[in-house]
Amino acid sequence: MSKKFRAKVLAVTISTILLSTAFNTAASACPPYIPAGSTCDAIIASDGKAVTLASDLYVTEGNGLTYTGSTPFVAQYIRKNITVVGENAYAIYADGNTFFNNNINLEKGINVISENGTAIKIDGSFKQPAVPNIGISIKDGSTVKGKENAIDFSEAKTALRIDVNGNVYGNIIGNGLEGNKVNFAYQSGAQQGLFDGYVISGVEKIENWGNLSIIAKDKTIFWSGDFNNKKNAILNFKIGNSANLNTPLLLIEGKTVFNTGSKALFSYVGNNINDIVNKDIILIQSNGGMSGTVEVGQGGVNAVSDLSPLLKQIDSWITTTDPVVNGGIQGNQLVVRYGVNYEGGDNFVNIAKQGGISEQRLQAASYIVNYALSEYNKTQSVRSGELLALLTSAGNSNTGDDGANSSVVDNGSNGIARLVEQLTPNAEGSEVRAALRVVDKMRDQANNRSFYLRNQETATPWNFWAQTLYTHGRQGNEADIFGYQN
Repeated sequence: MSKKFRAKVLAVTISTILLSTAFNTAASACPPYIPAGSTCDAIIASDGKAVTLASDLYVTEGNGLTYTGSTPFVAQYIRKNITVVGENAYAIYADGNTFFNNNINLEKGINVISENGTAIKIDGSFKQPAVPNIGISIKDGSTVKGKENAIDFSEAKTALRIDVNGNVYGNIIGNGLEGNKVNFAYQSGAQQGLFDGYVISGVEKIENWGNLSIIAKDKTIFWSGDFNNKKNAILNFKIGNSANLNTPLLLIEGKTVFNTGSKALFSYVGNNINDIVNKDIILIQSNGGMSGTVEVGQGGVNAVSDLSPLLKQIDSWITTTDPVVNGGIQGNQLVVRYGVNYEGGDNFVNIAKQGGISEQRLQAASYIVNYALSEYNKTQSVRSGELLALLTSAGNSNTGDDGANSSVVDNGSNGIARLVEQLTPNAEGSEVRAALRVVDKMRDQANNRSFYLRNQETATPWNFWAQTLYTHGRQGNEADIFGYQN
């Protein structure tokens, strides 16, 4: 082999190695469970050019797309999905040597996901022109999702700006430098955004430009810096079963501002609406203060009739008032209250009457049901809820097409009548009062043994108890409500 030929072979070999290092595109077979058409080899870019993915990237070991080298990178346009599943693997990683002259753009509604690590890790630098800074732009409804952190630039050498017209699942961890900023619901103007994480830290400013949804968590979400809601911006808290309503849903370390036309909504996405009924919910607490005016309301459809466990009985006698949502800024907090009252006591009594119970028991039924409704509307306690659920389960208020009583009503009225019979004491009210009076006096004097002697004066407890029984026993009256006082 001639020296000239050997030199050409060597040159080709070196070029091949360099190419595979700068932009690894060698195609190896993907495991059978990988989505069809995916590329499964990690990509390393070091030439400063824009990376173009021909197909989705799915990497089972190590990072997905890695930027490295000292050559500054031009704007990056990522338009294919990137998924990594390795432990602590990054879907996109820019090491400490990298320098970007423009944004890393995630476009066309793609997904950048690390199932067991951070989705995007930036350790390098971005060119620092005049404000606004550059950084990561999540466009067209794209999603960035990590196991814990979605974006981590805590080791980056410069400030970053992150624009979000899409979804962020996980925390955003910044480096605390001046100029760091997150623009939610923004892409050349007001758009949509979603944040489903616990923390945004090391960021100086957070702004909502359009319609931002925040998923309430099992503990308070924490955002550093200031939070500014632009003119006509909408902030929507989505509250599910796991949300902790005993603490603020969102804690802002700095100040919070609501500009003209701002709205703060909450959407209940759980399966028990009673978790939020008649409770004061702190949507935001802002340690640096809160200013502006904001309209508080409900997002989505009215879920009461579909979700309340008290309304599972079809055509129940129980009804609800229309929900009333009110609230606003109270000091450094944004508070909302979702007011719904249960009613229908007259319906319950009328159905019980159809079951043929006596007038005394009807009065008892009225007392029981109205007490249960009143207590539940005031407290939503477990005990009052159980009583109301018991009353609801006894029957319904179905009627025929012509409004006349149907056989279903007969079944419902009989069920309610039987329940009232079971709940109403057989003793008259006067007898119950006498017994309660005796017990009360016995409790007062239980520790005084000298009062056990008989034939004392009438002021002594023994004779007092007897007098009490006699006096109240004479007050028996057929008009009394059994077991209750008028």
